[in-house]
Amino acid sequence: MLWRIAAAVGGLGGLGSLLLPYAYVSTSIGDVEMQEGSYTLLELASLLEETGNDPTMIYALAGVVVFGSTVALVAALAFHHLAGAGAFVQGAAAALFWFGLQMEGAQTFFMGLGRVDASVEVGFYALVAAAVASLLASVIGAITERDRGRDADPTAGQPRRD
Repeated sequence: MLWRIAAAVGGLGGLGSLLLPYAYVSTSIGDVEMQEGSYTLLELASLLEETGNDPTMIYALAGVVVFGSTVALVAALAFHHLAGAGAFVQGAAAALFWFGLQMEGAQTFFMGLGRVDASVEVGFYALVAAAVASLLASVIGAITERDRGRDADPTAGQPRRD
């Protein structure tokens, strides 16, 4: 039963993370701050589109988060093994976002005068926490399944005496 709660928390947490800011972005020219703010994944995609960049990867990442979180949520109703799969997908999405932000998050333009900086925000951490909860659901489910097997066979785990 506990693993079902953890799987539901992981699934709902992953979906809920999409409503939270994933990145804090600030732009400056010289020493003057031009724009700064926190953006959800969809807002970040819109920002990229407004600046003439392709937001396809951000939309794909949001889709991966939805998929992994849905798998973890379905695991709460079905099998604890699915929670592990959902955790893997959620964790991969978080890792890809972090990697992408590290690679593209700080850029300079206008011969070094302009600068764009980006850092992770609470939505990213919520996704990581959801992946951990989903993984815990899988582990707890495996442990309780194993213990249930021992309860059904009292000789399980004891050495044989021939």
